[in-house]
Amino acid sequence: ASSVPGCPPAAMPYSPGLPICTTGVPREITQLFNSEIVKCLQAHDVRERWAAAAIEVAGSTPKEFVSYLKNEMAQWIKMIHDANKRAD
Repeated sequence: ASSVPGCPPAAMPYSPGLPICTTGVPREITQLFNSEIVKCLQAHDVRERWAAAAIEVAGSTPKEFVSYLKNEMAQWIKMIHDANKRAD
């Protein structure tokens, strides 16, 4: 169940609570989905809830979010590689 009225719950494995669309979803749908999420994130009560958990809310465009995820993945891959860690 969603803790934020009007915002459906969603999650992805590497970043809990962040809803995403898979590839192939029409641009109009991802843009609408994004604009509705940003509206929810900008609501005063939502910002207060996240602030109480010491989380800074940031809404971005789908393109910015993809860029952020790619950057995060590259950093983690480098750190794992540099530490010479492997999945067994």
